[in-house]
Amino acid sequence: MLKSYLFIPGDIQKYINNTKNILADYFVFDLEDSVSKDNKQTAFENIKKLDIKNNYFIRIPFFEKHYTKSQISFLIQYFEGRIVIPKIKNINDLENVLSINSDQVDFSMILLVENPKCFINLKEILGTYDSLITAVGFGSHDFCTTMKMKHNLNTLKHYKKQLILLTKAYEKSYIDTVDLNLSDFSNFSDECIYAFENGADAKFIIHPFQLDQIKSIIYFSEDEMNQMKKVFNIIQSYGDNDIDVFKVDGVVYEKPHVLRITEIFKKLNL
Repeated sequence: MLKSYLFIPGDIQKYINNTKNILADYFVFDLEDSVSKDNKQTAFENIKKLDIKNNYFIRIPFFEKHYTKSQISFLIQYFEGRIVIPKIKNINDLENVLSINSDQVDFSMILLVENPKCFINLKEILGTYDSLITAVGFGSHDFCTTMKMKHNLNTLKHYKKQLILLTKAYEKSYIDTVDLNLSDFSNFSDECIYAFENGADAKFIIHPFQLDQIKSIIYFSEDEMNQMKKVFNIIQSYGDNDIDVFKVDGVVYEKPHVLRITEIFKKLNL
């Protein structure tokens, strides 16, 4: 039910080559945290050879000194504006990124909320540059480090709910944080279910193994699925006619419920 955004380290060619065999929804080719300082230029050269696709994004360390302005401008153009912006704090940071691009490009940006300043300023950023932003992702590990707080689902629930609410207010997608523990599927599953139940659209992942996991998660109980199937069958029986209100097993369903259940069944391809 959650879409996947798989990070690919830009300096490891075999991982880049393997993307053709991976069925992630989106790929984020990384030039930031997963690439060491010594390998930044190697990663850049690898990325230059990519056959760009519409579901490719690039994460660029805009606020560090690893790449020249011309290199960053090239990457923005090469990925047709599909960029992931890490470490952003305020609207001035975003405007500095935009100023790098000398040629016109239709941006499709993902903002990473990785510090409390960005968390507080996100409303202003979204309100000002709404048309350029596609999604907001939560960089919870950096966030917790800055906040000096424990990193677990319980401590992060408040911040996740606030971010989901704000992104939905501006009709953007919310991408949930990465889980760095590749050996604990139960924690990954709990994170995915919590994110989905609170309105998240996608999740960042760091390994193809997690892609298999995210596809195997059961988001609804058997009773919930059976009830929704009954409702969905009634929805289909109406055809293209508008459905106002109806009752199934004593439960009243209105237009918002109809839209939600229809959306779920489309995602499930049922």
